[in-house]
Amino acid sequence: MIPLNLLIEAFAPYKILLLILGSIYPGEEAIILFSVLAGQGLISLPDVVVIGALGILLVDNLIFWLAKSRMSTRIKRWRIFSKKSQRLSIIMHKLHKESPFLMLFITKFVYGMRHISVFYLSLKGMTWKRFFLYDVGAFALWGIIMIPLAWLAARGFTLGLHIATRIERILLIGVLVALVFYLLEWVIRNWIMKPKVN
Repeated sequence: MIPLNLLIEAFAPYKILLLILGSIYPGEEAIILFSVLAGQGLISLPDVVVIGALGILLVDNLIFWLAKSRMSTRIKRWRIFSKKSQRLSIIMHKLHKESPFLMLFITKFVYGMRHISVFYLSLKGMTWKRFFLYDVGAFALWGIIMIPLAWLAARGFTLGLHIATRIERILLIGVLVALVFYLLEWVIRNWIMKPKVN
């Protein structure tokens, strides 16, 4: 069995290429893996975010336009899009009816559903501009949740707790400063600037 550090060293020169390919397919899973590697200092976290976002958005847009093309009639015949998959169709319909943005966001967390949801939204006649805005927003929200979690998991949660403690202190100082300013404003308004009653 090959030790993990030897495997990582062997692929180190190709890390950006692997990130590009991984963000194109499978997508979110590769971004989580590379976020963990960024937490270990093996790749830059901004590279993971930027390249990962570009790869996922590129693939989503290709699928969106593929569904609008003539080729979509062939793809609809596949088993996953056939009438036999009634449960999937019902779920997609309910999510689409409730909120297309919510549909895109939820399917980012379910392996294999992202491509199907993009295809479905395209077939339902969503405009590209609306789709693009929803897709960017859904990915951004997913990224805000998952990328820091993967990074912190690699860094260790003790470092995360140190950061959280510092943030708590900063917030406490901010609240205390705001309270002092409020009290000063109240004192000035009620005691110093109070109009004298004759």
